Amino acid sequence: MVRESGNVYLYKKNDESEQAGGILDGVVLQIGWNDSYIVAFVDRLWNGDVDGFYVIDVAKESTSGPYTEKEITDRADLKAIVLKGGYTYFDSH
Repeated sequence: MVRESGNVYLYKKNDESEQAGGILDGVVLQIGWNDSYIVAFVDRLWNGDVDGFYVIDVAKESTSGPYTEKEITDRADLKAIVLKGGYTYFDSH
């Protein structure tokens, strides 16, 4: 993870350019985690990509999504994760 400025961080793999949008290829508006997963609501950089909830499996270093809020809260391994961040999709546009 690279600190861009203030409270802005770029989460990227070691071989990724810092010029890209990081592993989530977007702006994280809400984030929460446990020892196994990071859950983030992402405003994707490219307008053709779908904004939504994305999950990073920390052990596998893999990303999946987008998911709806219901899909996240229905998963037993994710439902206890509390998302933090006061931003909404509309704050970023």
